[in-house]
Amino acid sequence: GIYGEPMSWFFWSQVQAKAATDFWMSGAMGGEVRPELQATIFDDNYAAGTQYKQDFGMCAETTHATYMLNYYAFGASYTGNTLASARAASDQMGYAFRIAEVSVAEGSVGSTIDITATVSQNGIAPFYYDLSIALSCPDGFSGTLG
Repeated sequence: GIYGEPMSWFFWSQVQAKAATDFWMSGAMGGEVRPELQATIFDDNYAAGTQYKQDFGMCAETTHATYMLNYYAFGASYTGNTLASARAASDQMGYAFRIAEVSVAEGSVGSTIDITATVSQNGIAPFYYDLSIALSCPDGFSGTLG
């Protein structure tokens, strides 16, 4: 298969056949980059879109991948442009939390402060649980927002 004609045994083809394309909305999506592709998938001359060679970025976006195992990255590893491409692909997956706003005000109870934070999650994978923020101060005091 070339794009437009995916192989029936490709992961996404099977997801579509089961009419389960929204599965990622309720649980984390992950897997493994095919071992025979791990050494070359981030090369500049990787033939994405040809038979058996899917585009990593398109796959991550489509599946809303939280993670993908790639043992090559921790063994022989990547260098140069290939390393930069692998890092960019890794950054594309999962969660991207952003603190949009923080405000601090004198607390209503003596010697306290009120802290309000607005956090957004802009990654391709939704965050599936309630989120809280842990704070700590140099004097050892800590607390939780949430």
